[in-house]
Amino acid sequence: MKKQIVLATTFALVLSSLYCPESQAAAKPKLSKTKLTLTVGKTAKLKVKNYKGTVKWSSNKKKVAAVSKKGVVTAKKKGTAVITAKAGKKKLKCKVTVKVAANKNTQTPEPVTTASAAPVVTQNPIVTQNPTITQNPTKTDVSTSSAKPSPTPAAPETALPTKTPIKKDPVQEQALTEMIEKLNANGATVSTDLNNKKTYTWSNEGKLMGINWYNCNISGELDFSAFETLTVLNCSANNISNLNVTNCSSLTTLYCDTTSLNSLDVSNCSSLTKLDCYYTLKLNSLNVSNCSLLTELNCNMNKLISLDLSNCSSLTKLDYSGNNLSSLDVSNCPLLTDLLCDSNNLYDNNNLSSLNVSNCSSLTKLDCSDNNLSSLDVTDCSSLTYLNCRANNLNSLDISNCPLLTTLYCHENNLSLLDVSNCPLLTDLSCHDNNLNSLDISKCPLLADLSCGSNNLSSLNLSNCSSLIKLHCNNNKLSTLDVSSCSSLTELECVSNNLSSLDVSNCSSLTELDCEDNKLIFLDVSNCPLLAHLSCDPDVLVNRDKD
Repeated sequence: MKKQIVLATTFALVLSSLYCPESQAAAKPKLSKTKLTLTVGKTAKLKVKNYKGTVKWSSNKKKVAAVSKKGVVTAKKKGTAVITAKAGKKKLKCKVTVKVAANKNTQTPEPVTTASAAPVVTQNPIVTQNPTITQNPTKTDVSTSSAKPSPTPAAPETALPTKTPIKKDPVQEQALTEMIEKLNANGATVSTDLNNKKTYTWSNEGKLMGINWYNCNISGELDFSAFETLTVLNCSANNISNLNVTNCSSLTTLYCDTTSLNSLDVSNCSSLTKLDCYYTLKLNSLNVSNCSLLTELNCNMNKLISLDLSNCSSLTKLDYSGNNLSSLDVSNCPLLTDLLCDSNNLYDNNNLSSLNVSNCSSLTKLDCSDNNLSSLDVTDCSSLTYLNCRANNLNSLDISNCPLLTTLYCHENNLSLLDVSNCPLLTDLSCHDNNLNSLDISKCPLLADLSCGSNNLSSLNLSNCSSLIKLHCNNNKLSTLDVSSCSSLTELECVSNNLSSLDVSNCSSLTELDCEDNKLIFLDVSNCPLLAHLSCDPDVLVNRDKD
């Protein structure tokens, strides 16, 4: 009798060792992150672990950091905010710190020299280095006398030539001096040394070419109408309410970001190639109508409701994110390579509902996420490698003419069909939270990251996905999932499906597996020595042993 009891006890202990470790106690819900740091315009996704119900997301400061119904946090403006995830009666919090990208425009302005400028020959040319000029040294006495040798004479002093300051245009010099005195009298800290190369640049003819007044505590108005030769101007990080550059037809580069401008007119700056006017927060009017040479425009994080780019045919980079734009037409910008127009809903919910990128055959990067687009035509964008159109109202998306696409984020839309068969270079695909009934990725052999959760998928063919590293297919209708070809897989989430069995024994690199809320009876995780996290239902029989 005792022998039977011992055998029964031993069998029970062996059987219990096969069960999923999470069966011992229900783990408490927790956030994937409790602290998060983002730069303005960037996003990150938070997840609630160990919870199967609906999570309600909220932010205490939506203008600093907003959060979608799926936990996607978008950094809006500098500051801190608290994101709250309500999971049942449990409230989970994440502190989000939003920073502004470091300003790279603090270098000494370098004016552009035009080919038409005639060289000036001066009697005293400017010396770029300090050569050592020595006088004739006295010859050293090399006598072999027994007397104590005389000390070696000291090396002669060198004469350093001094640069002759460029003779400045008297009219511009006086106008600049008076302007500086007025600004400093109002509390500014502008340099009064007109020969300071870090602040002012003069041409050989004595004309003012560059001004760098970055972060000089300037407030009020700035009028540069007296400096028609100015080519580079940096007045960023000041409390400027008005900027007059209407007479600066030679201006090529203008930095006026992080100011208090309400409007900006650069229509007379026909030579302008780069304009930074981002993060003013108040700018509601921008005129670039005659800037045909403009190649880069950064006007994100403002209150702009419209922008006419019809004459900006040279534009290559445009960042218009974080404004109040309802429509945008860049069809006259054939050289455009980078377009950011996401999150046009910061203030009045005037979301972008129309975007025209026709004729943009050079476009490689497009981010139009977090808007109100119901359609998006990228058939002319054959050079596109990165497309982010998440969080819109798209019902369809045709990317058949985008063979170079490597990254596609189209999650949180209303897509019922997605064809990626002509995207052989695709490595990152996020299409979760749509209405997809099927998804064919058989022609995407380089796919490394796939997130297709919260759809209506009943099957998923991964036979040609040997490069797959991360797979998230939660909340679908999958009854089978074959990952035998996914030898590089490190992370698998297949929560809330209809799986009755799951074999990951060929996934020797697997480190994380979440497969709870299925119909699993048996789970094979043998040959997964790196598996550090396993979450499954308590009644699942788990095989950890190698054959």
